[in-house]
Amino acid sequence: MLTEIGSYEAKTRLAELLRDVSSGKQYVITLRGRAIAELVPPRGARGQDRQQAAENMRRFMFEASHGRAQPSGEQASRASRARAAGPAARDLVGEDNA
Repeated sequence: MLTEIGSYEAKTRLAELLRDVSSGKQYVITLRGRAIAELVPPRGARGQDRQQAAENMRRFMFEASHGRAQPSGEQASRASRARAAGPAARDLVGEDNA
């Protein structure tokens, strides 16, 4: 949602407004009651939000279909390295090694 702010107030509070925008807030700057500009995060930042939303959706779908949490980040990396190294201990349990 866009918050309206007058141009004079925007000028005097610019540092504060920029901090707010960096956390996702959006402003419409007005001059004599007419909207003249929007102060919003750059498109790249919005793209990162979309990427994070997509990752959250993938994680949700994995959990819904597998009944467990999907490993993320370092956990997934360690699991991948362990699979590449050879069979897991659980695969060896119960095998006749004689």
